[in-house]
Amino acid sequence: MLEMEQAEEYWRAAEARSFSRYLQRDIRGAIEVLGEYVETDSSSPFGARALGNRAEFLLEIGKASEAERDLRRALELEGSPTYTRYTLEFALGALLEGEGATDATVEAYCKALRTALAEGNTVSAGVVLRLARLATNNPMPTEIQAIIGESLKRSWGILGIPGTPDLATPEQTAELLLREASRVR
Repeated sequence: MLEMEQAEEYWRAAEARSFSRYLQRDIRGAIEVLGEYVETDSSSPFGARALGNRAEFLLEIGKASEAERDLRRALELEGSPTYTRYTLEFALGALLEGEGATDATVEAYCKALRTALAEGNTVSAGVVLRLARLATNNPMPTEIQAIIGESLKRSWGILGIPGTPDLATPEQTAELLLREASRVR
């Protein structure tokens, strides 16, 4: 068996054990399983996923600062523009939004959109929707509006929707994209 295959097999087993614990409502046990994985194999391509999953569980038990630490560490491991990186940046933005850190939230969401654009196959309407809702009280700078527009156009194209997206109403357009994405899957 190749080394990468072994790393993936080891990750899948740890992931299955952690979710089994989670489904048994043993969130601390799920966190422990992922912690053991991270201690032994965090440098593999699956280390970022393990940290991201652990961050979700930590948030469920009210440990936001530990979750943020795991998300930031995961982002260090997941350097290239991948769907995993996009989801980590989205999760970090959501965590920061929950803490009321608006500037940091916008930065994290913009990074997620840039990652989705670079990755090329990610429908990023959820992040656009969050940014558009933040813009209700704080108008976004032109640069951010441009990223939102590009993200809407890319997502529109990925989903194969005829015509062009309405960039003047990003919140409504993102909601339409989310409905369409759920229908397509």
